[in-house]
Amino acid sequence: MQLMTPTSLPPKRAGCGWSNPGSYVFRDSSKTYAELGEFPWMVALMRNNQDQDWNPKDALGGGSLIHHSVVMTVAHNLNAINNDPSLIKCRLGELNRLNTNEIYPHQDRDVRKVLVHEQFSLYPLTYDLALVFTSSPFDLSYPHVGIACLGLNEPEPDASCFSMGWGKDLNHGNKYAISLKKVPLPIVDQCTCSWVLRGVVDMFWLKTSFICAGGRNNFATRTGDEGSSLACRTSSDGAPPRYTVYGMSAIVWQRKGVDCCLELPALYVNVPVMLPWITDKFYDEKLDLTFFA
Repeated sequence: MQLMTPTSLPPKRAGCGWSNPGSYVFRDSSKTYAELGEFPWMVALMRNNQDQDWNPKDALGGGSLIHHSVVMTVAHNLNAINNDPSLIKCRLGELNRLNTNEIYPHQDRDVRKVLVHEQFSLYPLTYDLALVFTSSPFDLSYPHVGIACLGLNEPEPDASCFSMGWGKDLNHGNKYAISLKKVPLPIVDQCTCSWVLRGVVDMFWLKTSFICAGGRNNFATRTGDEGSSLACRTSSDGAPPRYTVYGMSAIVWQRKGVDCCLELPALYVNVPVMLPWITDKFYDEKLDLTFFA
């Protein structure tokens, strides 16, 4: 991984979803790791142990910043700690969890409230969505952090999409990643996804609260990536990269007893289906909806 020094601060664009890899410090020639600022809405959720160090055993999964004080994640990430806000810490602007000399700092925030979708069920997994409200806003003046756009409709079949996270890394002995991974993922239509997974997973039935992506051998989100966004590019080639979040990593086949290296599409929370619930909660909290529009 090569150290890069920016010649000047890249401009901060107004609005959500802007990828800003011009703010990078590190570049990875293998293209399997994200640059600093490439996915500026990416949040790491971890147990709040009052320690600045990041131990994988404390990781709760990923999330997306959708307001300067709201993180969207999957509800099952927080189930093990009974959705206790005092046990959660949110970290924004991280790239390499062991490097303390990145040019722009990460930011940690405590949590004051967690709202879980009222129809959330763990078995079977449905409506896997939670909103995490931080105790104070994140500082979005830095070029490597920003708000995610949320999709109003499901992504196009040919969309260019990625997911990301610090979960287990197939290329490095199945250990938790040190630097933020990124995984290119094709969108898989619902019919194809249902047909493929019914041949592998007993009694599988694809619910409307999920969409499918992936199906490429050795390209998949893995244990520890749950809650990370499925983000698809919405700007045209040649234009500054801008993404919209259409899903969140929900079911990792390795955890369900299915080999994740098989060419199986993975399940992601269907964000467009969840958007009415999210906007209702924003209204209840008197928050500005223009943050993710």
